[in-house]
Amino acid sequence: MNCPHCNTENQEDAVYCMRCGRRLDGTAECPNCKKTIPAEATFCPYCGKNIEELAASDGSLTAVVGSQTSDGSPAARAEKESTAAAEKQALNEKARRILTLCAAACSLAMAVTALVFVFFTGVSAVSGFTRLDCDLFYYFGTAYEEIAALDTAGMTYELPYIASLYIQTVPLTLLSAVSLAGVAVLAVAGIVYDILFFAGKSARRRKFSQYAFLAYLVFSVLFLALNGIDVQSAMQITLNAATKAGVALGTIFFAGRFGCLAAADARRIFLKDLPNTLFSLGKAVLSAVLLGVSSLPLFGLFAADGSGMTLSPFALLALLGNQTMSEIGVTATAFIEVFTLLTCFALCAVALLAAVNLHTGTDATLSPGSAKHPLRKSAALAACSAALLVFSIVLAALLTDAGVLAEVSVGYAVPAVLFVFSLLLPAADLVQAHLFRSGRKGQKAPSENADGQN
Repeated sequence: MNCPHCNTENQEDAVYCMRCGRRLDGTAECPNCKKTIPAEATFCPYCGKNIEELAASDGSLTAVVGSQTSDGSPAARAEKESTAAAEKQALNEKARRILTLCAAACSLAMAVTALVFVFFTGVSAVSGFTRLDCDLFYYFGTAYEEIAALDTAGMTYELPYIASLYIQTVPLTLLSAVSLAGVAVLAVAGIVYDILFFAGKSARRRKFSQYAFLAYLVFSVLFLALNGIDVQSAMQITLNAATKAGVALGTIFFAGRFGCLAAADARRIFLKDLPNTLFSLGKAVLSAVLLGVSSLPLFGLFAADGSGMTLSPFALLALLGNQTMSEIGVTATAFIEVFTLLTCFALCAVALLAAVNLHTGTDATLSPGSAKHPLRKSAALAACSAALLVFSIVLAALLTDAGVLAEVSVGYAVPAVLFVFSLLLPAADLVQAHLFRSGRKGQKAPSENADGQN
């Protein structure tokens, strides 16, 4: 049973909150007629007395009686200690309420940031002094117009090459459409719930704002990873200025929300449960690192003279070109295209699961025991990272056998790093479960965070 005043979870048969001391059924007792009335009532509906004036009068009377008692008596000392403790608790509750409101403000700003900047997601190709921009709307029309224009260019293109162009375009179109719709829905839901929380219409705030930002972050990472090319300073594809600004602002608000909630419950987080907190925080940081590494181009191509480049699976597929595909045949080209898609799907799964583990780690830091099935999520991330590494190796082998990569060496640094780092997460979950299992026995996992979210 959750307290309607401070959202602390109490036993099911409790009558008063163990944190703030108020009744859990939302009622109070009239000081004058002793009848049960609503906790928010200003006047008693039975005797008509002003509740606040009666409470103030009782406080004044207590002060007068206390002044007539010897200051050195045990009763006086006990009363002073009780008053000091009550004042300290009231101050702590006020500070906690302020921090909760600051966290809610960061949550609202995070949702607004995701909702606004998702429409400007894109990349910029920098080559010398030339900059070419490509946003998500490019894949809703212009990309298909450019493919259709090949038929009128006066050249003959093989079917495998035309198929490869669609293989590069359709997944990015689907990614853009799903991400745009998903981020918009989650952000709007988060804004609505945050506004209701500020207005006092709802004691709980869902985590839609956090989900919206993480979805926007995953979309930005994948949009860069699937378009990425870096040719030793000659050409580099990076996120455009608007996307960088959106990611930076959202990260600041995400960290601000986390910091406010951590400060609101600092005694438990940093004093009573510090080792468990550090484990959960470390897993969240590692997940954030994995998400960042996922934005890098997967493959590295290096020639004997030391020159090289890093590029995405789609860019690697584009190296074949129309003539090469006609030379190696339809079957070989089909295998290359299939494993290109499998590599991209595995990369999407890794980025998405890294964001899920980031969310789980931050929640577990703020509220130990609230995360559901963390080992399953981290194990799924490790499995997808292993699949990504295998698909990358197979794809490079197919291209080498086709003669495309005959004179260059292929690097798998990014898939290998993702795989190695992803193994650390389930290992950390196993160690954490073993070390703190006895400490959690008999404790009911909290269903909400400090700010009333669940």
